[in-house]
Amino acid sequence: MDEIWKDVAGFEGLYQVSNFGRIKSLARSRKTKGGVLTAVPECIRKPRTDKDGYKEIALSKGGKLYYFRVHRLVAFAFIPNPHNYSLINHRDENPANNHFSNLEWCNQSY
Repeated sequence: MDEIWKDVAGFEGLYQVSNFGRIKSLARSRKTKGGVLTAVPECIRKPRTDKDGYKEIALSKGGKLYYFRVHRLVAFAFIPNPHNYSLINHRDENPANNHFSNLEWCNQSY
């Protein structure tokens, strides 16, 4: 299976998420605090693991940081949610496994 990349909603042109659960920042130019325009190369981001074992990533936009759990970014990008559920289940019960095939939308009673 090939790795597929999609834009992170709200961060189009800045970050992408893959169906394998990886996050990358896209190549772009940005201004430093001194006003100099610098090139930022594309790179795969390394998430941190929170106290519950979930992978978490910080994304920057407009000088502000936003924190997301990686499995939520993968689910929003790759898994249909016809019932409009708000929770995401890891089928193998491993919160570090964010491959799209391991995730499913569910409700609290599930």
